[in-house]
Amino acid sequence: MNRKDWFTVFLPLLLVWLIDHFSKMWAMNLNDNLSLGFLQISLHYNQGAMLGLFANLPPFLRIVSLSTAGAFLVVTYAIIQYLLPIRSMLLRCGMSIFLGGIIGNVTDRVIWGKVTDFITFGSKGHFLFPIFNLADAFQWIGYSIIFYVLFIHGDQLWMENNQRKKNWINPSFQLKY
Repeated sequence: MNRKDWFTVFLPLLLVWLIDHFSKMWAMNLNDNLSLGFLQISLHYNQGAMLGLFANLPPFLRIVSLSTAGAFLVVTYAIIQYLLPIRSMLLRCGMSIFLGGIIGNVTDRVIWGKVTDFITFGSKGHFLFPIFNLADAFQWIGYSIIFYVLFIHGDQLWMENNQRKKNWINPSFQLKY
């Protein structure tokens, strides 16, 4: 890949992180809840991970462990981007969008010790969906792009003569046991 391709791959990551950061700053400065019909803007803080998991951990342990998990994903992303054998800009940009959302939430956790959530669906007091932020939405968009590429265009990644595509388990091993 050339420099223009690498710029194209990393630009979504930076844009997602900036959009998420500025949207959270906007939400934190809201004086009152905002109702846009079925969409509700209401400021909440998530001490834990997804859907409040690990919220009962001591604050220092929670921040360090969840931030370390985010750093692990950043390193994994960099390795995959470097080692990916095909150009597949859609897959690479999907990974960037996904990681941009993760970095947005990790940034919150490092700076404030909690993640700012402010979007939900439903009527006031009767939420039909968990409260989330734009980073979470971007992560799902990234997931969707990655799965689309892997399932629809998987032949670009898994060549026809690849053993992994033919057998999940070695047949002689399977028959033996």
